[in-house]
Amino acid sequence: MLYRLLGYVKATIDFGVHGTVIANEEVPRLHLFADADLAGDVMTMKSHSGHFIVVMDDDGTFFPLFWSSKRQSCVSRSTTEADIVSASTLVFEEGLPMNTVLQMVLKETVQTVLQEDNQAVLVILRTGYSQKLRALNRTHKISVAALSDAIQARDITPTSTPSEDQLADIFTKAMVRPSFLAMRTRIGVDLPPKISSKPK
Repeated sequence: MLYRLLGYVKATIDFGVHGTVIANEEVPRLHLFADADLAGDVMTMKSHSGHFIVVMDDDGTFFPLFWSSKRQSCVSRSTTEADIVSASTLVFEEGLPMNTVLQMVLKETVQTVLQEDNQAVLVILRTGYSQKLRALNRTHKISVAALSDAIQARDITPTSTPSEDQLADIFTKAMVRPSFLAMRTRIGVDLPPKISSKPK
């Protein structure tokens, strides 16, 4: 695995992260993509969070600001629980602080959108409770309550995202080659655009 990793790094040394935000009268939005696997660490049975934050304009073009792949600090017993922990970490440790900075720079209100592909998570966050998850441990209950409060205060807007459009998926697990290459391009990792040389 280490050999394959080093080989990939060597083969993509010229790659970079690219993005575009079109300048117009509309204030760009901050989109938070949060995803998680379930018990991806076979030793601790802890899940991994995948995070991806972009500034996006009305045309759907975006510029990446933040991305991460990190093992969670608590054990989740379902995909729903793991996704809630991932969303909570992204929103409160990166998303809302980044929103504050953007609003100071732009001197405008910046909408923050949480992109979630787990429908059960969206229902739980909007209601703040789920009968199916009544046995949640304390850490997960705090995450649900905090996210629900942020939604009620309109600090973030949760929205349903198809699984194929969940850009944080690439940071949670290994993918088959075609899917990996396609997602890598979608998040803006590619060779630098060719600059046409003009004759002097």
